[in-house]
Amino acid sequence: MALSRKNILQLLAVSLTILILAGMIVFFVKVYAYVQSPDASAYDFITPEVALIVQADNLTAIQTLDASDKSFLRLLLAPHSYQQWQAVMRLCNELHFLKSMSSSCPIKLCLYPRESSASFLFLIEVSKSYRKEVQSLFAYLQQHHDVQSFAYKDWEVYQLKYKEHTLYYVYAQGVLLFGFDQKTIYQSLNQGKNTEKLMNAELRALESTLRSNHPLHVMVHHPVLHRYVRHKNEALVEEHLLDALSMCDWSALDIRYMDQKLILSGYVLLNKEYEGSRFYDSQAQIAIDCGLIPASSIRYMAWQGDSYDRFKHLNPLIYGTTNDLFDMMKPRSVYFFQRFTDSLCSYLAFASDDIDEAHFHLNNAITQNLVDNVFVPDTFHVGTHTIGKIDLPNFFLPVLPLTADLKRFKAYTYIAPYFIFSDKDSHLLAYLSAFKNHETLCKDARFQDFNNFCSEQAHFMYYKTLQTDSSSIHFKHLQSKARAYRLQMDAYRKNRMFFTLVIEMED
Repeated sequence: MALSRKNILQLLAVSLTILILAGMIVFFVKVYAYVQSPDASAYDFITPEVALIVQADNLTAIQTLDASDKSFLRLLLAPHSYQQWQAVMRLCNELHFLKSMSSSCPIKLCLYPRESSASFLFLIEVSKSYRKEVQSLFAYLQQHHDVQSFAYKDWEVYQLKYKEHTLYYVYAQGVLLFGFDQKTIYQSLNQGKNTEKLMNAELRALESTLRSNHPLHVMVHHPVLHRYVRHKNEALVEEHLLDALSMCDWSALDIRYMDQKLILSGYVLLNKEYEGSRFYDSQAQIAIDCGLIPASSIRYMAWQGDSYDRFKHLNPLIYGTTNDLFDMMKPRSVYFFQRFTDSLCSYLAFASDDIDEAHFHLNNAITQNLVDNVFVPDTFHVGTHTIGKIDLPNFFLPVLPLTADLKRFKAYTYIAPYFIFSDKDSHLLAYLSAFKNHETLCKDARFQDFNNFCSEQAHFMYYKTLQTDSSSIHFKHLQSKARAYRLQMDAYRKNRMFFTLVIEMED
């Protein structure tokens, strides 16, 4: 039986009503889900490939810091980057609807190493309460710039072209993401869909150690950052220092600036290979001996332990390594330092658990001269000190990340409680002269100036003076301004250490 026109219209009306109701239900369900769903964290979008995370309470806090006498942004940023930063702040000040957002929303800047350069990602936790301001910002950008949009999975990604730059930005679950690399934006959005959020939990635990009274902080992902820096081949951070810091996994550091010093301090987490290391877990309070090191030393690296039993667990490379001389000397602390006289002088000193046994083996290693058919040890005296000429490979090189300047030991002396080696007896003569005249780091004004910001104890310490290097490419803006730096780590509790890095900047 054929339907009448009236019945067909009624059926269509009912069907249309059902479709409208279904659409409204779906719409309201989505709205409800959106309203009820919690805001995402910036950490949700940070991938494991990140090298560095700089975070601030908000944009206004950074602007206030930059206007103060304790500002250090000019020191950290290249001139071009600093000008870009100022342009962003001027834009925020001009757009009145961004003022509230700028003063209350946390911001994070992430550095991702790439093959040719670094990629930066900005994340602002605006929350849904600033949805209207975000829409106003997007509308402003579309009106004043060449903006295109395209869909990527669940998000609408915008592309803005300005002169030679291309900026990508997207709003996702209460977080604004800005970046100059499309790949980084996509990877971050994919991370946001990751249900496990492993990085989120790890970073939140680390963030809890930061001090709330500092406007700026940095979290360092050491394995990734170290790989990035190694490829730059710069004198600012040398490869042997990166090797010495290979036990570091993540660090969370507060940043402040005072007395021409950039100070980064906080905690570092050891990676899993070093968990339970008896050397790093030691709670022994070991003071830094500045009386051992000559004044005007250009480099000083120290590992300080309280026993050889702990020292041989310094890292997985040492433990289980066969090195007869190393085992016979039984070092508990090792010091490597360099200075310039007429040439570069390199030294290595160590304190031993068994001084008598170390003396015995080193005396056997002293070279002998045939005098009147009798072999006589090749030694000579300088005041109360004896210098013995030897010819031994540097038995610390296979197990410690030292520079290769001191490949063989040619002479040694003993100044209680340290055995001190060099590759030339003339270098030891110069050292003993400085030691006799008390020309040590205890009287070095530059080194002592760091004591106001560093602990008196440390398990590891690295100190280096720098010369202005106009040939620097990657870190030219920083390397030309840094004069010296001192890095220290000391035990805190299992798998975590105190970490301090102080950089002296030019006036």
